[in-house]
Amino acid sequence: MKILIAILFFGFYSMTFAQSKKEEIEILKLRTDSLNRVISNERISNKESITLLNESINNLKKELADSLKSLELLKIQNKNLIAEASKQKNEYNKKETEYQKRNEELNAKLTRLDAAIQKLNDSIRILNSPKSDKYKALSSMIGDHNLSTIEMNSGMNTLIDYYIENGKWKVDASANYDGQREPIQMKISPQILQKLSSLKMRVNEDMSLSLLCNSIEIVKVNYSENGPDVQLEQPREDYMMIPSELSSTSFNFENQIYLFASDVNDSVLTEFAPYEEANLNTFIIYINKSSKAIYLITTNGMDQALYTFVN
Repeated sequence: MKILIAILFFGFYSMTFAQSKKEEIEILKLRTDSLNRVISNERISNKESITLLNESINNLKKELADSLKSLELLKIQNKNLIAEASKQKNEYNKKETEYQKRNEELNAKLTRLDAAIQKLNDSIRILNSPKSDKYKALSSMIGDHNLSTIEMNSGMNTLIDYYIENGKWKVDASANYDGQREPIQMKISPQILQKLSSLKMRVNEDMSLSLLCNSIEIVKVNYSENGPDVQLEQPREDYMMIPSELSSTSFNFENQIYLFASDVNDSVLTEFAPYEEANLNTFIIYINKSSKAIYLITTNGMDQALYTFVN
């Protein structure tokens, strides 16, 4: 009886245990299925997210490529703009330089025109004004006056004379030795002969005077109705060859009309003087109304040279 009960109990327990295991298995299957569905759903969701992210990445890559392309285009445009700006700047600078040059040329022309107008007005004023002895003398002497003689002295000792004889230039020189004047042998070199032959005084149409040597203007004296052009650095009494009364209102002495008296640079004399030591650095120019001759004196006080020009 006990054995039967034990068998029945064991059989009931086995059935109950088997039933319980089966239920647990079913539950586990349900949980597994549920978990698989969750995992599947997560995979689907993640796949969609990955797809969206890949699309975003591709869009960003495309935008980046477009941006880089735009940047390259902007660089090219900027380079072209810089080149164009540089070209325009160079053209502007060139035009500005041309404008400045033309402006300078125009100003120079206007200056020359003003000078010409002033000169014309002076000529008109001179023509309309009463004719002075100075005007009458110079207006009758317009043209070239060639050198005819040079009389030079060095103190009271040495005398040198250049003159024309039979159409040729000659030179005589002498010096004082123990109270006796002795001749000095001198020759006219080709260079000095060229100076003597080309030296002239020209009275221009506007009655200005030009001293010319080898066709080069050495000194020019502009015409003025007033007195001579006086530019002396020392007191008047220091100049032996200049009348003490000479002034802007007193310049006509007997037949002589003084036109110019000035201290000049020694280098001016070397351009035309026919002697080696050209240190006679004061110029005096006057005309003789009767003979129509023009005289040029160069002096330093003790020494002097008198040039005579005739037409």
